[in-house]
Amino acid sequence: MFTPVYSVKLVRCGTVRYQRTVGNDQSVAVVAREFLSDSVGEKVLVFYLDGCNKLTGVEVVSQGGLHGAAILPADVFRGALLHRAAAIALAHNHPSGDPEPSYADVKMTREVQQAGKMLGIQLLDHVIVTDDKHVSLFDRGLMKEE
Repeated sequence: MFTPVYSVKLVRCGTVRYQRTVGNDQSVAVVAREFLSDSVGEKVLVFYLDGCNKLTGVEVVSQGGLHGAAILPADVFRGALLHRAAAIALAHNHPSGDPEPSYADVKMTREVQQAGKMLGIQLLDHVIVTDDKHVSLFDRGLMKEE
């Protein structure tokens, strides 16, 4: 009997010109809009950051419809672990034009935050963007542990 042998790899799908420090929700929103501006449905992005919060990679971890894009912490951290990210930031769009976080947005953020603590990868922020507005869950105090 034979047992399969596997190899897991992180594959670069392209590049973008945003090699900047992600120091606040504004900088996350600027980069997120570049990725999400043509999206009809919701998409969730993970920003991989080094120890100085320099953006070292971006991944689309979920694509949904007009009313949501579900993710699990495993979806978020799979690439972050392979990329050896020191920290991450999340961003997603609300095609409705209303950037206010839903209950599901807050719940998912806290689950990702808790998983990150166990893995040693800090979630710095989760930013919800629209064409002209954004909301930071960190700034709103919605990332506090219960």
